[in-house]
Amino acid sequence: MNETIGYRLRDLRVEHRSRCLLDISALDLRAGRITVVVGPNGSGKSTLLRVLALLQEPSAGTVELFGATVDHRARELTAQRRQVTYVGQAPLLFHGSVRANAAYGLRVRGRAADGAVDAALAAVGLQGFANRTARRLSGGEVQRVAIARALAIDPPVLLFDEPTANLDRAAVPLVEALLRRLGDAGKTVVLSTHNLEQAYRLGDDVLALHDGRVTAIGDELAK
Repeated sequence: MNETIGYRLRDLRVEHRSRCLLDISALDLRAGRITVVVGPNGSGKSTLLRVLALLQEPSAGTVELFGATVDHRARELTAQRRQVTYVGQAPLLFHGSVRANAAYGLRVRGRAADGAVDAALAAVGLQGFANRTARRLSGGEVQRVAIARALAIDPPVLLFDEPTANLDRAAVPLVEALLRRLGDAGKTVVLSTHNLEQAYRLGDDVLALHDGRVTAIGDELAK
C-alpha cells in the first residue's frame, strides 16, 4: 500500500550568520501520522518545525507539502500556510479573554467559532476558563490556550514545539492523550521533545537530530 507523504524535504539547508542550522539531504514525513523529533538543545528541532510551518524559508533545497512545492514568494503560500498550525515553546496571548485568544485563528480566516472554541478549550482541560483574562494565566495554562487555538482551526497538519515542557505534572497526560487522539483521527502531527520515553509513547515515527542533521530514524534510536 502506498502511503501519502505529508512533507518531502530535499537537499535542505538553513543557514544563519554563516552557521548551518539544518542540513537534511532527504526526509519524508508521512501524512496522518505522529512524528516526534528528539535531540539536544541546539540540534535544530525548532528550526525544523518552523520550516515545516512554512515560517522559515530554507537557504537552499525544497519543501513539498502534500505533493505541492512550497515557494515563499508565490501567492499560494498563504493557502499552504493555512493547512498548518504551529504552537511554539513560548506562545503569546493577546489582551482579552481566553475565548478571544482561542478564537483568533478562526477570526482571521473569517470563520465562525460555533462550538469549536468551547470544544477546543474542553479538550485541553480549560472548561470554564473562556471568560478569564488571558494575561493572568499561568505558563502552563497559556500553553494549553495556544494548543486550543490550534485545535479550533482544525487544520490537517499540527506542529508542536515541546508541547508539554511548560505544563504542570497533572496536565501532561491530558495533552499527551489529546495528541494521540489527533493522530488516531488522521491528522499529520509533528512534535519535538527532549523526553525519549515520551517520544516512543506518542510517536508513530521518531527521528533524532544532532547539529542540524538527521542521525537516526525509528527503531535505530533504540539501539
